[in-house]
Amino acid sequence: KTGLSNNGVYRLIGNKDSILFISTNYGLNQLNTFTNKIRILYDHDGLHSNNFEEFSSGKFGSTIAFGGAGGISLIRPDLLSPKRDRPSVLFTESVSRYNDTVTNTSLLTQPLIIRIDPEIFQLTVYFRAIDFFDAESIIYSYRIKELQKNWTNIEHQNFIDFIGFNHGTYTLEVKAAKEVDDWSSSVELTLIFLPKWYQTWWFKALIVLTCLGIIYGLYRMRMNQLRKEEKIRNQLATDLHDDLGSTLNSVKVYTNLALMEKENTGHLYKIKESTQEAISGVRDLIWVLDDKKDTPPDLLSRLQQFAGPLCEANHIEFKKIMDPNLSDYKFGKEEKRFLYMIVKESINNCIKYAHCSVIEICFSIVIGKLTISIADNGKGFNQAITQEGNGLRNIRNRAKEIQYTLTINTEPGKGTSIHLKKA
Repeated sequence: KTGLSNNGVYRLIGNKDSILFISTNYGLNQLNTFTNKIRILYDHDGLHSNNFEEFSSGKFGSTIAFGGAGGISLIRPDLLSPKRDRPSVLFTESVSRYNDTVTNTSLLTQPLIIRIDPEIFQLTVYFRAIDFFDAESIIYSYRIKELQKNWTNIEHQNFIDFIGFNHGTYTLEVKAAKEVDDWSSSVELTLIFLPKWYQTWWFKALIVLTCLGIIYGLYRMRMNQLRKEEKIRNQLATDLHDDLGSTLNSVKVYTNLALMEKENTGHLYKIKESTQEAISGVRDLIWVLDDKKDTPPDLLSRLQQFAGPLCEANHIEFKKIMDPNLSDYKFGKEEKRFLYMIVKESINNCIKYAHCSVIEICFSIVIGKLTISIADNGKGFNQAITQEGNGLRNIRNRAKEIQYTLTINTEPGKGTSIHLKKA
């Protein structure tokens, strides 16, 4: 393992105080017992053969003889060069393979850098040690700096295969020797395995930016949702303060009047009406905040609770039409609240001013858009000459706020219809 040419050892002959000549069945070895270094001699160094016999050897003065198949070799140790020149190493070429395609690239130019396309699955790098007298005995060793600390001895093999390397930059070092532990200086080759498109920095940066964009988008959506909810809460608080506050203030006034004018029972009826209005307002608020009742059928059911008793008290027929395809439609909080207020205001107008006998509410889908219509068969009015009151103005403003288009169709004697369509 440390340099002997073959383990089939035959004869050992000493020379001076530190040299042993060792014959084997393949090559003759010269061992320095002080340095433990071995020099190997073969037939191309001048021996008659590489094979020696087990009992054929001898020393005659300053000459050592070893015999074997084909003759006898006579060795004068004092004439052997104490040290041979170390060979120099050059990279000769690289061969890259992709499917059935083979590409050769010369590596004799500087700088020694190869860029390997990501589609190449195998790269073979060739090298050669330059020696004019003993090229066949040269051995090689290599390492990849980024992956290995120790050198790998590949004997006489003058190429290295690279298969399945991750993208990145690697430094290949190669050195050569005629004897183990007498290596030449190493030469370096830089290999740059290019990344696939999804391994590039710009693609990773794009993924990071996309994730950051999604996170930021979700953050903005969440903030917008919180702002909308805050806006709804503020509006509800304002309405509650205005409506419920004014109603309770009326109750307080009527209560004081009832105490002062005990014989006037009319104040008690007004207290009752105001209290009922306050209770109705609180119930409306609770219904608007209920997330489980955000569909058109829920809205129509709530309108029935409001309009049913009023219509019955005024001898008005209350009709309802609901498109079955709307059962999965979901209102937003603001949309649900404003639609309820719009339809509620419209029904109040029908009862107060239309003198009608029928009120009809219809929820439907028209050209893929939610449409709500409130119609009566009352006396109608002339829009050109009738001044618009607060009720209609509020209806228009609320419809615009939730992005619904509002259309009012009416003529004297032909009733009135209000159409709300999702923009």
